[in-house]
Amino acid sequence: EVGVPGAPVGRLVARWPQVFGQGIETRLRPNCRFLLDQVGVRRDRLWRVLWSAPNLLSFSVSRKLQPTLDYLTRDLAIPQEWIGPLVEDFPHVLKYSLDANIRPKVAAMQRVLRVPARRVAEEVLRCPRLLSLSLERRIA
Repeated sequence: EVGVPGAPVGRLVARWPQVFGQGIETRLRPNCRFLLDQVGVRRDRLWRVLWSAPNLLSFSVSRKLQPTLDYLTRDLAIPQEWIGPLVEDFPHVLKYSLDANIRPKVAAMQRVLRVPARRVAEEVLRCPRLLSLSLERRIA
């Protein structure tokens, strides 16, 4: 229905069996629709996103995924059309906690680089894996 090929679904289940605990109508379908329609993940890339970060299917859209998308587009001013490619390249960005991970790292990068949030956003777009670095050992 959302463009995930049949055969790899078995591999996804083997990799992340918790998918069976996710409701089709409450998590799987809404999260896939969110990734496609709101985030802008291309249908032919959805499988790669889910393979890389299968637990995206377990997060609440309203409590986790939408606030992260809003932060990226509003606070960091990343254009909406760039979010899909960002997530296709590094799906883990949607998994990170805003308060425990993304906001502190953006603040640290602003402090270390002495640049506004917009400049940090450019660096995140260039290398989204910056958000995976240890704040204590790599950024600060």
